[in-house]
Amino acid sequence: MNKVWRIVGCCVLIVSSSQLWAEDESIGQWDISGKMESADPFIGVKHTQIIQQIPRPTVINIIEINPKAEGIRFLCSPANGDPNGDEPGDPNLEVTRLHTFDYVKQTKAQIGINTAFYGSISNEHHFADIKGLAASEGDVYSNFYKGWPALNITADNQAMLIKSAEPKANNAKTIPSNAPLYNTIGGSHILLENGVMPETKRWSFTTGRHPRTAVGWKEDGTILLVIVDGRQARFSEGMTLFELADLFRDLSCVNAINLDGGGSTTLVMGDPNVRIANNPSDTFENGETGRARFVAASLLVFAKPNPEYTKPIVMAIKPKPIEALPYPQEKIVLHEQSIGSQNFVKQHPTSVSNIGIEGEITSSLHNAAHRKSHIAEQFSFQRSTQKSKLVMRHLYGEGEPKGNIALGRVGTIGYWLRTTNKNLKASIILDDSANPNTNKSKGEERGSTIPIIGDGEWHFYEWDLRVVDHWFNFDGGSGVIDGPNTTLDSILILQDKEHTQVGETMEIMIDTIVYDPKGKMRQ
Repeated sequence: MNKVWRIVGCCVLIVSSSQLWAEDESIGQWDISGKMESADPFIGVKHTQIIQQIPRPTVINIIEINPKAEGIRFLCSPANGDPNGDEPGDPNLEVTRLHTFDYVKQTKAQIGINTAFYGSISNEHHFADIKGLAASEGDVYSNFYKGWPALNITADNQAMLIKSAEPKANNAKTIPSNAPLYNTIGGSHILLENGVMPETKRWSFTTGRHPRTAVGWKEDGTILLVIVDGRQARFSEGMTLFELADLFRDLSCVNAINLDGGGSTTLVMGDPNVRIANNPSDTFENGETGRARFVAASLLVFAKPNPEYTKPIVMAIKPKPIEALPYPQEKIVLHEQSIGSQNFVKQHPTSVSNIGIEGEITSSLHNAAHRKSHIAEQFSFQRSTQKSKLVMRHLYGEGEPKGNIALGRVGTIGYWLRTTNKNLKASIILDDSANPNTNKSKGEERGSTIPIIGDGEWHFYEWDLRVVDHWFNFDGGSGVIDGPNTTLDSILILQDKEHTQVGETMEIMIDTIVYDPKGKMRQ
């Protein structure tokens, strides 16, 4: 039985690891299996790639670094001097987004991974606001964000977990106090601390299967950079945070922290030619994955070449894409009411989807459509007699792929909506299917929520199938559109619980649902 030492007051207790981790939900969540290949591209650096099919297709790249090896050095992205200055409401765009690939080439580093979460993007100049503590070679240029933890790699290559001394304050006060911040990166969650995953809230970010970037370290100081590909059916579907924590435990790490993942997840190797060694989940114009994203910060590793290294580990081969059904190549209208036309045939009948509605939803046709020659469909219902969130899901056709129009996995989709009700949000659900004719869906993906303008005028609400941030798992999905075909499942009207006006009459008009395979929105 493994034993762990715990100090309680001035007494030393010996407890079993099973007792210590009794409340740890990450225990037993992941087992390493499948094909494993390793190489030693640099002195003190081991690269391992794991390709496994259980519990799902997953590709994992691990860079194991001996921080004491000759020539090992780390570098976090520096600040850009906040070029937008001290303007009112200044979002502090203190970094310039760059491909990790380009940063590795510029600095002549040997390894690079993406790191920090970011927001408040300036697309014109690629400026961004780092979310969390950040430092580059001792220059601390970003404070804690919402008390998120941070990874610090000291000047002598020791990895440390850093916590905020004042979680509700926007400052750089640390636990431990006066921590020697050198190369520092903020992360969202501590995955392991002294071998234990702290209590972690279960929600879509932590329980969803996403691409992940994370760093862990062993008791002897060995540092592991872990890249998990995701959002790619039949190739690599990603991991939950609980699985990721257990993976680090399987790799003998005692501490680990989760960094920015999703479409940002990138591993770059210069062994010796600079290459992207994983398969990012963002897509090219044709919908194929592998497009690298501009990221706010990267962690670089400098190391001496291993003279005995001759054969790089090649990126895992993606399976041949499933052939798509023919789909429209020009903009089409999926739903536009006219005399004798009724594509939306029923509301979802169960409370599992429709929430916060008192009685039935009634549907009627009105000539006050967005296009004067057509008629719009108006939905009327009463809000709940108690405060609750609102979910109104209206199915297209039967809400199943079979029989609905096969669409592609690129382009844009949206609809016109008109209402005077306030504090509503628009969304949409697509069936992400291998073949709509089989009447089966790999899963349903929900579009991001867009605030509805309740001014009584018509407004168009639109989503881009290629933009990962526009899509979230609704039911069995992966949070990304990977097709090869999609079909329209339903539209969603939502309202948060705090905006409930008990018994309020809701009237929402919808007209002209449009799919444009050539449509593109700014990311």
